[in-house]
Amino acid sequence: MKTTKPISLPIFNEKQIDKQLKGISKFLQSIYPFLKEDAWNKCAKELRPLKRDVNARYIRSYNTWRLQQKDKDELRKFLQRINGQGYCVYYSTFAFQYHKEVKTIDGKIMQKGKVNNQNAVFTCILPMDFDDITPDEFLKEKEKLQRLGIETIDIFTGHGFQSIILLEKGVYDTKILKKFTKLLIQKGFKVDSTISDAARVMRLPFTFNSKALDKKNKYYQEGSREVIPVCISNWTENRYDVVEVFNKLHTMLDVVDNQIDILELQTVERIEQKPLLNSERKQEEIEKKELAYYREQAKLNKLVEKGTSLYPAVSFARLPLAIQKMLMGTKEGIRNATLMFLIPFFKNTLGLSLERIINILTVWGEMCNPIIDEATIKSEVKRLYRYNSEAKYGKYTPEMVEVYGYLDFDNFSKKGKVILPNMLFTEYANLPDNSIRIYLAMHIAKEKHGLSNFNLSKLLQIIDVSTSTLQKNLKPLLQNQLVVKKRRNRREGNSYEYYVNPYFNTADGFTMIPIDIADWLLKKLSGSELKLYIYLVRATGNLGGECWESQKELAKHLGKKSQTSMSKLTQRLHDKGVIYKETKCVRNVPHTIYRLIDLKEKAS
Repeated sequence: MKTTKPISLPIFNEKQIDKQLKGISKFLQSIYPFLKEDAWNKCAKELRPLKRDVNARYIRSYNTWRLQQKDKDELRKFLQRINGQGYCVYYSTFAFQYHKEVKTIDGKIMQKGKVNNQNAVFTCILPMDFDDITPDEFLKEKEKLQRLGIETIDIFTGHGFQSIILLEKGVYDTKILKKFTKLLIQKGFKVDSTISDAARVMRLPFTFNSKALDKKNKYYQEGSREVIPVCISNWTENRYDVVEVFNKLHTMLDVVDNQIDILELQTVERIEQKPLLNSERKQEEIEKKELAYYREQAKLNKLVEKGTSLYPAVSFARLPLAIQKMLMGTKEGIRNATLMFLIPFFKNTLGLSLERIINILTVWGEMCNPIIDEATIKSEVKRLYRYNSEAKYGKYTPEMVEVYGYLDFDNFSKKGKVILPNMLFTEYANLPDNSIRIYLAMHIAKEKHGLSNFNLSKLLQIIDVSTSTLQKNLKPLLQNQLVVKKRRNRREGNSYEYYVNPYFNTADGFTMIPIDIADWLLKKLSGSELKLYIYLVRATGNLGGECWESQKELAKHLGKKSQTSMSKLTQRLHDKGVIYKETKCVRNVPHTIYRLIDLKEKAS
């Protein structure tokens, strides 16, 4: 067991301060790993110098949120200030909120930079103080922990030992030291009972125990300048779960009457714990969000699955979530408001016939509580359908918002957008890439410049392809009735005009792209890139968001032969700043997410 003898208070040279700085930095970064990160942490650590020599000047505590080079430079200055002075130096067991204003009982504001019971936040260690104990006695105490499979960092303090159990996670329970010390005493450990609050500071290794210089201290020696080096006598980097430590100690027989109530011990299992590193905390937060997302998606998938089964007359999966919830049934009190909202929505936004609306709302009536009978539904739908209202939907009342959630009405606006009927995606895999370019270019010219009919010459002006490529790729559009042609003038020969087919089943829905963005995409993307982007717009429901389809599924929908080609294609869109591609491992299974990037600024 390594111990040291008293020496005359030394004055370190620069090389010795370098060595001291290195040892203290390693120790602090080991007990508080977040100090290793090159990131600002919310909580600080304190090194507190306590003056023992009456002639020593007052020095403020050193605080740090991390220990990068700049912070170590400041720590060096701190060590230079205490160099050769009669101080004992301590470190805070808890990380704390430096800027939190704390007041004493009598209302005075306490000095910033010092840990106390009000600003303490979390700890990464369980410390023990074995004061006034011989090395042999301490070894017996240490053996008890070793039999439990617990290794500790041990520090010789000059008049005893302090041991530290490193924890796997930060513990956000400011009473944890009190519970820990009580349990140790209950099991017969000869520890100092005062190690019980979050304001506790412990002696820092690589400094000096200078109590012998303090006239008020029992170790004071008249005329002596001897101090005792504080050194590390045992080192470990093993870390433990706080609950595991308590459970192991609990297996030992009680030596004294219960110091800690069994109910108090059980609360240890419920304490808040967080990863030690910022990166680990962020990853944990991401995983929690992903788990919540998957649970929510599973819930929504069940909703869509049920809705699709109940309402085959409408594309249920493409409806906004709020409207999906409406169709799952409405409680009494807002049924009339919901009915008056849905009828104009189905009529004017989706373009459904009276018969189809009646069929849909008859099912809705059966889902309501209490049930609305079929005769009542028919009567009300026919009455409200006769109104010549041009509104795309009815009034969305505050009561409906509370039940169904937010509904973004701007997404229903077709103004300033290219409207691509979803019939486009029926044969999407079989349509050549340049067919998509031609089709989009015709839509843009129609919406932006008011052009409706195009001859070949005009088409060649709006899209940069050769005549042969144009004629070749017009053919699939004509076959799928996405584009219609008509003879211009028989007297002028067999020349034709082409126009976008304006007739499509509105109940099948549509995909919208702002005109300026569509125009920008047409100029910046190749045919295959454009085809993929338009599909991702449809897959994310015109609202942005995320697409989780596998490369195999994407290749199938786009008519591509290999997943490798899809990987390269999605990467090109990522590199061009059109989508964000990210691969994550969820339960050790890689998933790639595609997010549409807001292109408003680029297109403006």
